[in-house]
Amino acid sequence: MQLSPNVEESQYYFDHGYNLAYVALIWTISILFSMIAPFIPIIAFFFFLIKYFVDKYNFMYVYPTEFDHKEPFSIKVSFICTASLFGFQAFMFMFFQIVFGELFVWPAVAILVLELIG
Repeated sequence: MQLSPNVEESQYYFDHGYNLAYVALIWTISILFSMIAPFIPIIAFFFFLIKYFVDKYNFMYVYPTEFDHKEPFSIKVSFICTASLFGFQAFMFMFFQIVFGELFVWPAVAILVLELIG
């Protein structure tokens, strides 16, 4: 009795686009909500640790041959991570602006400008 078809027989491949969107969404949510609840990065760490080992196993043993990609996914991933970190910075800027008032504005603007230049 065969429980599942072989990968070569079913012509199924690992959907990188779906997994990239799924992981990027969880990354962005965990970064943005880490301002509210400090235990969320710990939960996100364990999620990404388990996801790493599961995807590593899938890439090595379940889906060993894949189609070629035109552009590397690292460019897309780095863009998404950078955008979510800038969103985190913007939310923290607004939060500290509300808490500390005018004392925080010029140092925070300088930090944001230096990050954008870098």
